[in-house]
Amino acid sequence: MANTNPYLPWETPTTLHRAKQLLGTLRRSYTAKLKAEEEFPAERIAYVTDHVHQEWNRLLFEAMEDLAAKGRARTTHFLLAHTPNNRPDGETDMQVVRFKVARTAIFQTLKNCRVYMPTRKQALKHWVNTFLFRLDADTFTPECREHLCTIVERGY
Repeated sequence: MANTNPYLPWETPTTLHRAKQLLGTLRRSYTAKLKAEEEFPAERIAYVTDHVHQEWNRLLFEAMEDLAAKGRARTTHFLLAHTPNNRPDGETDMQVVRFKVARTAIFQTLKNCRVYMPTRKQALKHWVNTFLFRLDADTFTPECREHLCTIVERGY
């Protein structure tokens, strides 16, 4: 009867050639696993998306808290410091703040998130095209989303 135990002891190589063969087999299995993770890194994309959501919420909360505490005239938060004369026609204060929050959240995620850069960029583009579009289609027009995707692609 053949031994069906899947936990057989490791083969001890007797020659250098056989040791290189066994090590090559181990390397191939590890490399194949890494390649499969790189093709569709769902966990890492979810991690980056979660990171950018946390940055978005933190920045928006800080800005609104500063606005509520000090009022519009004396606000000091960098997201709220803009002159109304420089805004394009029809934009409200909240649209400008949301755009600045999105841009800053993207920069912070590109800088601080510890995921492979192409995966990070892929996840950020997905976030821009899904979350921001659903949040406010008037603020995040196709041109605006394209601009944010360009920022993601350049990395700065």
